[in-house]
Amino acid sequence: MVTEIARRDVQELSGRQQVQDFFAALGYATDDVTPFTPQSLGITNDLRHQIASIARVARLSNDWTLEVFLFEMRSPSVTKQQTRELTRVFNQRGGDFLLVLTTKYLQIDFVLVAGVDDAAQAQDGTPGMAQKRKENPYARTMTVNRRNPDRISMRVLRLFMYHDGESVFDYVERLRSAYMVSYWSEAFFNNRALFSDYYLIEHLPSIDRALKIHYFSMFSHKFQMRPTSFRLR
Repeated sequence: MVTEIARRDVQELSGRQQVQDFFAALGYATDDVTPFTPQSLGITNDLRHQIASIARVARLSNDWTLEVFLFEMRSPSVTKQQTRELTRVFNQRGGDFLLVLTTKYLQIDFVLVAGVDDAAQAQDGTPGMAQKRKENPYARTMTVNRRNPDRISMRVLRLFMYHDGESVFDYVERLRSAYMVSYWSEAFFNNRALFSDYYLIEHLPSIDRALKIHYFSMFSHKFQMRPTSFRLR
């Protein structure tokens, strides 16, 4: 397992084996790859004709289970309708899933589907201690340009790293937070709503990176903000 995901790791996601290797590097178990058909997942509408192949390529399991499904689509690109339909299918299955959707591996959608279960299941299938979630169900999508992943995509994908011994339930909660980063962060900082962030984007667009850090520090001190909310990758 690597310690941090690099741009080249994302740029190499050009096929199923590379996706499997990517999740292995993140700390997932990838020794039980299982093919599926649309029918076996309960997909009986027109969506089944738009799917070229399905495979469960990775999983995490201890007090909770997270499964990763790779969908290779026939359409020119992954559509919002396809994503909504697949999200609905996996919400009905219950549990937590990470869906990887792509056509020709030029763009890859990572869709987190956190189900409505409120009690963790032990690895042997017996009920564990009840663990409540704040909102159910949950689904978020992040689209990554494989050949040229941007700073925000890389920042979020690095948060996908699973730590040995970590509760999978807690890890899924951490993934929720990672997807929030993809929504409210900017290329050079993580607090889109702050006035200082607005100033950096709207009033200092041509200033180089070092000066942006300098001005951010000035604003953070003036408004008593914590500079630790600023992240560069």
